[in-house]
Amino acid sequence: MCAVSTLINIYEKYGFHTLDRVLRLCVATWEGAPMSFSSNMLNAIARLDNAYGETMKDDTFKEKVGRVSVREISRTARERRAGSLGFAEALLLEYNKKSKYSLPFEKLYTHKTPKKREQSTEDESGQSSTPEGQLDLFSTDQDNTQALPNE
Repeated sequence: MCAVSTLINIYEKYGFHTLDRVLRLCVATWEGAPMSFSSNMLNAIARLDNAYGETMKDDTFKEKVGRVSVREISRTARERRAGSLGFAEALLLEYNKKSKYSLPFEKLYTHKTPKKREQSTEDESGQSSTPEGQLDLFSTDQDNTQALPNE
């Protein structure tokens, strides 16, 4: 995994569920090919998930997009646009190929409100809603920092 900062950005911008779906789709579609975990690819799948949500079916994505190599998708993406938007367009082209009900490209360009990540809240019993054993690795809480003594 070479795009750790991208993973953190996806988590902070879209939340845990999108990050989970992005990683599951990358692993299932290209069976863990190293280039499938590039920053542009991860961001592109996150964009698609944000734009289309559950209308983009995981099984269809794996079947149709998995037929094409990551290298071919990156070539197509470079021809279309720079960055993750070009990758998202290339993925959407493959997803919509020979499809009776294709996903509209216009939705990809609209700025949908990002999903906020769920905050760990305490219920009436005093227990937090974060599953036991799961660490909040990407916490932006600054309470744990200690001030250095003045010299």
